[in-house]
Amino acid sequence: MPTITEVGNPSNSYTSPPLELDEFLPIVRFKKLGRYVVEGEELIQSKEDATLSKYLDKDKKTFKILQLTTENNKIKLSFTVKQGKGSWLSWFQDNNGFLEPKLSIEDTAIKIISNTKISTKYNSEIEVEIEMTAKESKEFYLDFYANDDENDFYNKGEYKNIHCGRIKIVKKETCICQTKDWVFLPSLVLESQKVKYGSNLNWTNSPECYHYALQQLKNLGYWVKTERWNKKWDGTKELNDDIFQLHLDEDVAGMKKGSQKEMFKKAMLYLKEAMKRSEPVLVGLDYNKEYANDDLITDHFGVITGCGRDKNGLFFYVTDNAYKSQNYYCDCENFLILTKKGKGIDLLDENTRAKITQIRISKKLN
Repeated sequence: MPTITEVGNPSNSYTSPPLELDEFLPIVRFKKLGRYVVEGEELIQSKEDATLSKYLDKDKKTFKILQLTTENNKIKLSFTVKQGKGSWLSWFQDNNGFLEPKLSIEDTAIKIISNTKISTKYNSEIEVEIEMTAKESKEFYLDFYANDDENDFYNKGEYKNIHCGRIKIVKKETCICQTKDWVFLPSLVLESQKVKYGSNLNWTNSPECYHYALQQLKNLGYWVKTERWNKKWDGTKELNDDIFQLHLDEDVAGMKKGSQKEMFKKAMLYLKEAMKRSEPVLVGLDYNKEYANDDLITDHFGVITGCGRDKNGLFFYVTDNAYKSQNYYCDCENFLILTKKGKGIDLLDENTRAKITQIRISKKLN
């Protein structure tokens, strides 16, 4: 390699290897970095540290990793390519080469669909497009590696796979409520035609809200697959496969209090198919009253008789035989189905939201 001498200062001379004049040493960063979003997606500075190639300047190779969180199945990200190794001879340095974006995860549901060998130079812009078909949540890194352009006659670098960029990507789980294949089902029961609480039921002497919901279901040609929780020989309560429990206020039957994430997913899969079949579904409700059933939270019952979507998201129309019927909305973040604030039942104050606590599978009557 030749020796480079500063004009007018013969004592200040350098050979190219220490200065890495013949190496393409970039740093890859987000283009137009916003404070909270990039390309409309949520962006935060994580607590994780990144350490890139030792050949980069110290102030460029170590930093807090930026994390991009998205629910989209495809994202197209723009980056700028800057010089990662400063020098008073930067005008002489090799300023072009190619970049290889790589994912830290080996998963057929996560892949780069844009060019994976990008010819570029300093102060230029590049784009990377990633496709994510995974339904469950995923976390991974997008890394960049630089290599010199072998077409250069004089500046053929010796360093390979220079780690020159890293971001973290979090793909949120796709909630079934947000998919576009839900049907619009106008309510199967008009408010004026529903079974009225207090009316005579000839099959029970002491009817309660549960019985009126069952009668509403029967009038539509359906019944529930199971009318109650199972009980073991010792009286222990046990949930069966025909009831989906969505929420608990305390530990019951081996389930921990709070939202039941996996049960919620199964319930939503069932509801999607039930709505396609125009099938009414009996549900347990929590109106925040003292009375509770086997799950120690359900204090009322109703029947899902419709489904739709408005500005608040996916909703289920619950026919209530004792009070005003209304919409219950899917809350993917908390794995709940509940009313909107200020739109509560007569029993609730304006800041309380009623929720669906359980869903019972229907069966068609002969």
